[in-house]
Amino acid sequence: MYVTGREIIPTTGRLQDALSFVTTITGSMNEKFDSNLAVSVELGGNPNKIWITGFWATMGDYQTFVEGYMGDPKIQVAFNTCLLYTSPSPRD
Repeated sequence: MYVTGREIIPTTGRLQDALSFVTTITGSMNEKFDSNLAVSVELGGNPNKIWITGFWATMGDYQTFVEGYMGDPKIQVAFNTCLLYTSPSPRD
């Protein structure tokens, strides 16, 4: 099994907006790409964080997923919109 994780740090006061947006976009991605993304929230941290975790049977399945969403203009616009609610991750 191949597992991925993505940390999202909401801007101050925007946790609910970011969580709503991330939940919607991951749901859309799960439907469109037959993926298995999960959303979780880490509260009490400084800052609070949203995590997106994905699970794939093989690395090939993951690569197919990445190629699909990277080539999808609607998903790319959604990712850019997400920047309104989040701060860049330290890894970005």
